[in-house]
Amino acid sequence: MVVAGCATEIEAPQETLQPQRVRVGVSAQQGSFLSFHLLATDGSAAIPCDEGSIEAAIRYRRPGADWADLPQGTVTARCTEAANGDVALVLDNSGSESGYVPSVQAGAQTMVDGVLGQGGQASLVRVSTNSEVLSPVTDDAAALTAAIDGLASTNGWTALYDGVRMGNETLGGAVQDRQVAGIWPDLDTFCSAQEPLGIVAFTDGRENNSAEQQDYDKDRYPGDGLDTRLTDLYNLRVMGVTTPIYTVGLGDEPDHAALAELASVTGGRHVRVDEPSQVEGVFADFTDYFSSTSQVCAAMPSAACGTLEVELNWTWTRGEEVVTGTELSTVTAPCPADQQQQVGRMVTFILTISKPSIGETTSQRLVTNAVDWVAPIEDPKVLVVLDDGRRFEFPTDPGFVEDTLLATGLSVDVLEEPEQGIQPADLVGYDVVWFSNPGWPVDDLASRDTLLQFQALGGGLVLQGDDITWALGQAFTMTPLTKLEHVNNGTPYCGVRINNNTGNAYEVTMGSDHPVLAGLEGTTFLYTDDIDVTTPANVGEQVLATANLPGGSECPSHPAIVVFDPAGQ
Repeated sequence: MVVAGCATEIEAPQETLQPQRVRVGVSAQQGSFLSFHLLATDGSAAIPCDEGSIEAAIRYRRPGADWADLPQGTVTARCTEAANGDVALVLDNSGSESGYVPSVQAGAQTMVDGVLGQGGQASLVRVSTNSEVLSPVTDDAAALTAAIDGLASTNGWTALYDGVRMGNETLGGAVQDRQVAGIWPDLDTFCSAQEPLGIVAFTDGRENNSAEQQDYDKDRYPGDGLDTRLTDLYNLRVMGVTTPIYTVGLGDEPDHAALAELASVTGGRHVRVDEPSQVEGVFADFTDYFSSTSQVCAAMPSAACGTLEVELNWTWTRGEEVVTGTELSTVTAPCPADQQQQVGRMVTFILTISKPSIGETTSQRLVTNAVDWVAPIEDPKVLVVLDDGRRFEFPTDPGFVEDTLLATGLSVDVLEEPEQGIQPADLVGYDVVWFSNPGWPVDDLASRDTLLQFQALGGGLVLQGDDITWALGQAFTMTPLTKLEHVNNGTPYCGVRINNNTGNAYEVTMGSDHPVLAGLEGTTFLYTDDIDVTTPANVGEQVLATANLPGGSECPSHPAIVVFDPAGQ
């Protein structure tokens, strides 16, 4: 949907109401809570929440089951309280001698001043041949102004999609830093703690380098090793909540259709401007969105947990204007595990386990040792889960795990991760789950929570992939599973580019004296792809193998194989 201000160059419908975010929270005694955010606009200008009224109804179901209506008395609509959310500014300055940068700087400063004035925070991502974060999420006005002032035109390519993803990473990292247990005492408290989030992206050009497809000096400009597609941005989330993306395109060069689709899918807005002088006004309109949002909040039955489809039907009235609509969303409400049960053992391999440079014998031994250790019982039943977001990098890797375990006589099944993530019922009857994503971050919060529950009930868990320690766009933290704090993707490391067999490599060195390394003590091998850079969470995990540059590098080593045993054995 394309929306805009009153300038004649911009074509758009006028009054509209669009859902932006759907949140879910858990109550200790009352089941789960839902909150839908809805934004009314007249062109690109926000309509204050108190100028209209909303009537809403909600129904829900488990995927494929029958719909159940929430009682009308449990669904309420309200204006959001004073906004104190976070915004990520993603600004394209890859054009050469375009003359628009001062206008973009003015617009960015207007938004920063407005968001911080409302008690919120902001971050800044610069888009060029390689996108980069100039400022993390902060309420430090001076730091943000300095980052804005540092923007300058460059004659580079445009990694816009990478920049938008990085913007989400700044938001996700900030939310994870202050994330509480997620248990809310009542619906009113949950609904009031709304913390709106959003990404505002400006460009005067067309995306052409988020897959590093252009010919340039990749040693000097190493990128981050992730090829971001437009469709990846449709699924950017923070703790299960889709991030609205607001896009501004200047002139004829941007792909306005793609930018409009991105905004529409995520609950944002797209505006086309034809003069740089219009940018500041659009940014000012976007700032108002954070304090003009309506909410529809509801309490869900205690049995409504796991992955659910929820449908919101609303009628918005302002005077004689009436707008109706329906929004279908999928949410994940954690199903509490029995905290009295023993927690199972865990192994994290930050590796594509079948990579030839490891050596087939070494890889096979690691696979069998890991399963033997996480499930110290006779003939454990194993489920290998293939992450559906793995991008088909090393597509034979999960099969290597399956074949290796079958050769030992174990019972092994393989499951393609469902689109909305694995559910607790998928894991019933298994002693070990091997979750495989050879070369891409994970993308389903439901799978993470299901694996946590499986482990809490005593199941053995193996996580495996050289990007396994984080979620796409920092949508959620993997630390509760991996016992590692993610730092970065590991493509540029100590001034060296290591990615996709392009010449450089990590050297992985194994330690000694642990069953997972039995028969492999002191082994080293080269690994010619990125390995996530992480630091131990210091919650009882043990690092069994580390990665560093070859040849006795003085750079710090980082984990490559990690184990966790709640019994400390």
